Amino acid sequence: MKRPERPYPCLESKDLALVIVLGVVHEGSASLCEIITAAKELAPQHWQPTVDVVSSGIVSALNAGWLRPSSSLDRDDAQHWEITESGRGALRDLLRRSVPRHGDRVSRTCVAAKLSFLECLDPAERSLEVEELARLHREGLEALQRLCEECPARRPSSRRWLHHEIERFEWELAWLDRLRSDMESGRAA
Repeated sequence: MKRPERPYPCLESKDLALVIVLGVVHEGSASLCEIITAAKELAPQHWQPTVDVVSSGIVSALNAGWLRPSSSLDRDDAQHWEITESGRGALRDLLRRSVPRHGDRVSRTCVAAKLSFLECLDPAERSLEVEELARLHREGLEALQRLCEECPARRPSSRRWLHHEIERFEWELAWLDRLRSDMESGRAA
């Protein structure tokens, strides 16, 4: 039986700044500098947002009522931001979105964002999201294996790369399976 399509659209590159901003302040207030640092550490080999991109995410979240200036006093003089209840809902909605299937930098960064902020979802939703990521990895792995089988006459150098990608997908799928198992047994948040 085929699983029904997800009711949420795909995450897009324009959504990433919002996910980061809302995800970072989900547990408590954060300054622009802290949000930028978290954004640059998310998937550094795939996404290095500028200050303008992160600032735009903050402005968008403020305009939508998902973020507000923090009233708490901190040891530094920098403006801090905190999430609102509607921001928590918006973050959950963003995290429920599908990951783009094209396997490029944007989709890899979307996977990193979803995995980084899983704790923003309730346990049942976390499990569903990890299963969805595993399903996408299985589909990608099967496509690579078919490609390798369908073209046995490929040059050794291109077959080498296919084998590398197959092994990477297998490793990532095993990691997602361990994460789901850990979450079910209560060892992971």
